[in-house]
Amino acid sequence: MKKEIRRTEDLLRGMEETHTRYRTLKKLNYLILKLNTIRNGSAALDMPQYYTEKMAERLEKETFE
Repeated sequence: MKKEIRRTEDLLRGMEETHTRYRTLKKLNYLILKLNTIRNGSAALDMPQYYTEKMAERLEKETFE
């Protein structure tokens, strides 16, 4: 599961199209959520999800540069 998350993160870094990046970000958040629910550990140790707002800010920066 962690390998798939890392591959998706790498794929996301290389994407340029906004719509595709958004779909991949949703997939990434789903994978992270799935990993966090499978674990039997503390919530403090959960892997953080990526937030759409931060990604949108980055995309806007890249678009205008």
